[in-house]
Amino acid sequence: IDLVVRPGFVIGPGGVFARLARTLRALPLTPSFYGGNKPIQTIAVDDLVSALVRAVDRQLSGSLTLAHPVPLTTDAFYRAVLRASGARPRPVLHLPGSLVLPVLQCAEALRLPLPMNSENLRGLQALEATDTQNDLLRLDLTLKSCDEALSLVDWSQL
Repeated sequence: IDLVVRPGFVIGPGGVFARLARTLRALPLTPSFYGGNKPIQTIAVDDLVSALVRAVDRQLSGSLTLAHPVPLTTDAFYRAVLRASGARPRPVLHLPGSLVLPVLQCAEALRLPLPMNSENLRGLQALEATDTQNDLLRLDLTLKSCDEALSLVDWSQL
């Protein structure tokens, strides 16, 4: 039995989410790319674990896309992260991703530490909303909203 799982943006205590949250909270403004309207579909880490357990228990095969069915724009997601963390709202600075990408590639070649890399930016550019309802029905699972998932984050640990 083969199963491919494609999770949405995982909200939890580590990984890309923790790095993004720390960066957003540390900066005086919110950098945003591609107009700030790319769709982000999130999943709480505990919902992801529950989904994986159910998929294994049910011996599912094929593919599952696991994310909340209602996407947020990147700008709305960044505002939600700041709000949930208790940080003040910051002005948004929209930057052209196509111009920032070569800058990130140069910084990587020079091994300069930055809070994001060219792979992150390419991933952001490729984001598209996905219908996840059928996969969630296969698991008989309702996922937490982004705000609900963010309310469970222990912000003192980030």
